[in-house]
Amino acid sequence: MNVIMEDKYKICGWAFSIYGALILVFSAFVYSIISIEIGSLDFIFFIAAFMFGLLTFLCGVLIFKGNKYRHKIALPIAVLSLLNIPLGTLVGGFYLWLRYVKLNN
Repeated sequence: MNVIMEDKYKICGWAFSIYGALILVFSAFVYSIISIEIGSLDFIFFIAAFMFGLLTFLCGVLIFKGNKYRHKIALPIAVLSLLNIPLGTLVGGFYLWLRYVKLNN
């Protein structure tokens, strides 16, 4: 039964990995465009977005590997990703739905 329960999180692993990779690419693209115009404040935003993207991508990898700490890392990332409308809301909401609502059925 544990194998069946963990298979449903594979979709979340894909979602977190793709979402994290998109954040990494998008933040690097935006930083390359606006770094000339703004100055050093954009570097702070770039580092924050890059770190969040990296953590999200690594969270997806941990879910794939079946690490025992995957849910402790995925929960805060899912809650933070709810703020990024619409893609982050879908990814974070799907994980939270699978973890808390679907688990009780």
